[in-house]
Amino acid sequence: PDGADWAIQPTKGKTKGKPKRASYGIFAGGRRYRAIRFAIERKDLPEDFPIAASVRDLSDGEIRLLSLSENLLRRDLEEYEVHAAIAAAIEDGLSEAEIAAQLGQSLSWVRQQRRLGDLHPPILKAYREGAIDLDQAQAFAATKDKDLQTAAWAHFAGKSHYERRSASIRAYYRVGDHEQAKLLRFVGEEAYRAAGGAFELDLFASDVQQRGRVGDEEILKRLVEVELQRIRAGVREQAGWRDLRFAMQPPQRFGCDDHRLRINCDKPSELSKALPKKTPDASILATIEIENDGQATVRFWWKSSSAEREAHA
Repeated sequence: PDGADWAIQPTKGKTKGKPKRASYGIFAGGRRYRAIRFAIERKDLPEDFPIAASVRDLSDGEIRLLSLSENLLRRDLEEYEVHAAIAAAIEDGLSEAEIAAQLGQSLSWVRQQRRLGDLHPPILKAYREGAIDLDQAQAFAATKDKDLQTAAWAHFAGKSHYERRSASIRAYYRVGDHEQAKLLRFVGEEAYRAAGGAFELDLFASDVQQRGRVGDEEILKRLVEVELQRIRAGVREQAGWRDLRFAMQPPQRFGCDDHRLRINCDKPSELSKALPKKTPDASILATIEIENDGQATVRFWWKSSSAEREAHA
């Protein structure tokens, strides 16, 4: 029929020294093609019935993408088919930017589809068969680390739908982990990356503050300790207390920080002024608390109530 939008790909090569006959595939107009073939078989049309067609030499990835574009407009595809088609097109050599331009979609959308299409096969199979929903599939795709996906599926596969909530899956990955995010702000993401640390974004998280996953926790811990050592050395020097002891936490009372023992001093250089003369070094201690914004707060404490009494005696 006039206006048929057909694209066909010749397959080139040689067989036993002879040119290989070109073969063609149709990525648009397949229904019209079959209707014409049926009409020719019934003798309603002659075998040389003319059609309007465009012949294009395309790569597998380009053909896949054009077919996907056609079916997206018709909404003929399941969501998992879109994911798989985009992942396959990239595997065939097309870039994410090329796919986004061809489909009229954003680059972030293409990256999301690719991540879902590249899921650990058992997870993708469960999604395709309806054992997990899109929200859960996106949670499993919060990391591109296949080993971690494999471990997560082994952990969650036998659990109930309720136990496989997306929040639980992300918690397993430690995506948006509050403590890790705080420590990362403390040492600085740039310093962490410079030390070889990986920081991965969850492409599907709605809250931008909960999108990160620290990929190298040991590197992060090492950088934190180096920075804490630097702060301790600076505090001792400013306070003039070379043997000032630092504790992991303040003195405790009934399981809570005992604020009665806190020394009213915010600056290390003023510590001596806030204490009685000849206060023994062993009577006080310091703590460093890393705040949510990554800033470090230094506080000073009496070691115990008896230590405070003896210093004031």
